Parts: sequence; C-alpha cells; structure tokens
Amino acid sequence: MRVREPAGLSHRSGAKLRPVVSSPLLCQAPVPPLVTVTAAQRGGANRSVFTLCVAILVQNLALAHVPSATGSLLLSLESPSGVLFSVLLAGEMLSARLVAGFALIFCSIVVSEAKLAFLARPLREARS
Repeated sequence: MRVREPAGLSHRSGAKLRPVVSSPLLCQAPVPPLVTVTAAQRGGANRSVFTLCVAILVQNLALAHVPSATGSLLLSLESPSGVLFSVLLAGEMLSARLVAGFALIFCSIVVSEAKLAFLARPLREARS
C-alpha cells in the first residue's frame, strides 16, 4: 500500500490533506444491497401502485359528476372509512386512540358540513 497526495485538497488552515491509507481495492469493492427484494415482492409492489393509481383515477372521474358539497363530504369521509375498513376487513385491534381519532374526525366532518344548522332549528322553534 502506498500513500498518495490528493490533488488540490487543502484544509482551511492551508495544510495539505493526506489520506491515511490508499488502496485500489477500497474504491472498487462492490457494495452489497441493504435490502434484497424478490421478483414476487416487486410484482406485488407494482400491482399495489397500479391499483392505487386506478382507484384515484376513478375517484377523480366520479367527483366530476357529483355536486361539490357531496364530493367534499365523500372525500372527508376517506379517513374514517379507512379506520372502519381496517378494523372490519384487516382485523386491526380497536384502541382508545383509534376510537377517539375516529370520533374527532367524524364530528369535525359533521360540524363542517352541517354548519351546526341542525342545532339552530330547535332553538328558533323554542323562542317562537
């Protein structure tokens, strides 16, 4: 092994930088992959991406044919329905955080879409 002078490299102080050890094998050794992926896994990933793209395409095409209020309601229900289907179909365990998050999102959708008009009606009727 030999020590080579790097061409044109220097420290802030002006001192020349020199490598401790230089070997042609250190620069040419192949790096092993961190994760190995089989062909079946690549195919599954490709199918997942393709089906997700098709689902988003169909969703966007369908939103063009409904009123904007209905479309915003349907898009807002995406998160709670994801929680519901993960519990029903995937067997995910219900936890207090999951139920609280579901309830908060669902209540915020109801409040934002209804603008609390359903509470104002009984108050008007009680005053008259």
